[in-house]
Amino acid sequence: MKLPQSKQFKWNYIALSFLLPFAGLLILRLICSITFDGKYAMLYSDCYHQYFPFFKAFRKALLSGESLLYSWNVGMGMDYLGLIAYYLASPLNLLSVLVPEGWVLGYFSLLMPVKLSLASLFFALFLKKVFRKDDFSLCLFGSFYGLCAWALGYQWNIMWLDTFALLPLVMLGMVSLLKERKFILYTISLFLSIWSNYYIGFFVCIFVLLSFICYQICHWRDFRRFCKDLLYMALFSALAIGMTATLSIPAFAALQTTQSSVNTFPTKFRLNIADEHTWKGLLDAMRQVAGNTNGGLIPTFKEGLPNLYCGIATNLFAILFLTCR
Repeated sequence: MKLPQSKQFKWNYIALSFLLPFAGLLILRLICSITFDGKYAMLYSDCYHQYFPFFKAFRKALLSGESLLYSWNVGMGMDYLGLIAYYLASPLNLLSVLVPEGWVLGYFSLLMPVKLSLASLFFALFLKKVFRKDDFSLCLFGSFYGLCAWALGYQWNIMWLDTFALLPLVMLGMVSLLKERKFILYTISLFLSIWSNYYIGFFVCIFVLLSFICYQICHWRDFRRFCKDLLYMALFSALAIGMTATLSIPAFAALQTTQSSVNTFPTKFRLNIADEHTWKGLLDAMRQVAGNTNGGLIPTFKEGLPNLYCGIATNLFAILFLTCR
């Protein structure tokens, strides 16, 4: 007998899209004997030498009321606001002041599972709102995003993960802005994406531009509508970027004093993974990236091309999608 609608159990697939990757990451850590009590922790490479020490110093500064503009604790003194802009601007770092001293490492170790699980949740929310879905596919494809090769390959760069998690909300906000002229979600999510980490935020802005172009191709109406859409996108993108000025401008000034300040953008066509900067080199670069979509190559451990075969299922589904009428 079919139960009345009010009696039927209803899964909360949005919540599950967070809980499934979070539980999976915790189980994986337990299997690898990684705990949260400070005895064993996953502090790899710069995470050990920079990110966690910076995190502890930031927590100490918040608790003691020390200046967040300049610090004498690094070298002979440095612009602390510039350091915060790249390493410490995550809103989750502010909650560290609520954590007892003995649990700081445990809290820091939990940030990666939490951020990747939030990425899964936000992507599931994007799918639910845009494609009107409310089934287990939200959990499946949410986890595909939150646990994709890029996320797992760069998970030790903890300061990048906030912007990665917020990207689906930026896209959802863009769709709402273009369809319904609702600007709050787009403006706030883009602001937080750039505020949390201006480096990955820069690539989010590029992704927004490319997505806008694709949206216009797929939903073309007329030139007048295109101009209005472009005006709205430019206006609220500028507003979101302008709201980050209190961090981005000091960060830009601080970068001018670093060794990398002498670097310039290439003036000609260049590829950083090809032997020659020609169309032949471009084809070779495409071959290398395509080769990484399967398990036939030696996996990248620290630097190099991404291990894209972690998400090989999405490639298979893309083929099915393109061949399905």
